[in-house]
Amino acid sequence: MKSIDNYNYVIKYNDQMIQNIQEIELLKQFNKTYSPMTWLCTSTYFNYLKGNNKNTELIGELRNNVLISACIFTITDAKRGRALEVSHGPIIPDYNAISYRQYLDYLKNIAKQKKCDFIRINSLSPRLESIDLVFKTNGFITTPFENMFQNTSIVDIKGLNESSLLELYSEVTKEHISNLLTLEKNGEIKIEFSNILEDDCKPLTEQQSSEQQTFESIQDVTNYYGKENQGFVAKLYYKNILSAYQTFIFNNKYICNHHGAVIKNTLELNLLIHFKSMLRAIEMGIEHYDFWGTAPMNSLEHPWKESTNLKIQLGGKEHSYISGYDFPLTPKYWLTNMYEKYQKIKRGH
Repeated sequence: MKSIDNYNYVIKYNDQMIQNIQEIELLKQFNKTYSPMTWLCTSTYFNYLKGNNKNTELIGELRNNVLISACIFTITDAKRGRALEVSHGPIIPDYNAISYRQYLDYLKNIAKQKKCDFIRINSLSPRLESIDLVFKTNGFITTPFENMFQNTSIVDIKGLNESSLLELYSEVTKEHISNLLTLEKNGEIKIEFSNILEDDCKPLTEQQSSEQQTFESIQDVTNYYGKENQGFVAKLYYKNILSAYQTFIFNNKYICNHHGAVIKNTLELNLLIHFKSMLRAIEMGIEHYDFWGTAPMNSLEHPWKESTNLKIQLGGKEHSYISGYDFPLTPKYWLTNMYEKYQKIKRGH
């Protein structure tokens, strides 16, 4: 291992290399093929972070000048300390344990040189013992408070139409959607699609008990992707009152239901929003509809339990990932650890 320009380490294994990547076009090509899918390891997200003056870098594993794995990391300064953060990644499609180990070594070197207090990584690896072992044997500990989901539900909508989409649902769900469609036909419900999340959605967002992000942060991301034609907003009006909205970000043939809010009632308005949004995604040629986080199936008290009960009605398959991991670098990290354990208890997950 050797150090070159500005912590640009190169780690070799056979003919593959993990290194700092300057040519973002490589990530664009990788984004078309990799799995698992996420919008947090894309060229658009990289440019979004850079445009917001975030201290962000892209590293990757190259073979014949083609990116075969990738990782976006950001160094942030906050009251809790200086952290090197990976929101989703590294994305290693074959889940190669050696590649994970090399990424961890690379990120440790950068974090130490940049005088970080800790590293936080939320990987999208499935719950493989071999990958968990890589983190644990390299000194990483489980993140005390999950700021990224470990469970989600993804609907395979490839090649579906309205009738075949409905066939994914139970008879009860079909009846609910049919009733909502009748209300829409009668003019009591109206759904609008746009590329911009407007301020009229703010009061609805602030009424949600489980929301962890500010409306402004949700709006900033949503509108950036909307202007890039990689996202949209679905708004539902019931009796001319804004009663629900959902935001979406898409990447090639994958769409993520990023955020949303709804007025509590017995109509299950989000069922219609998701049904209509899935139809819109199908028209766009999208194949996978990701609900972006669900409560663990065995959790009865999780604050996402209610929204999860709705999501599982819509034909999705549950996906589970390994936990988030931290690597402590200074004593300051342990104050963060204690605070986040308290937040976990307070928020119920």
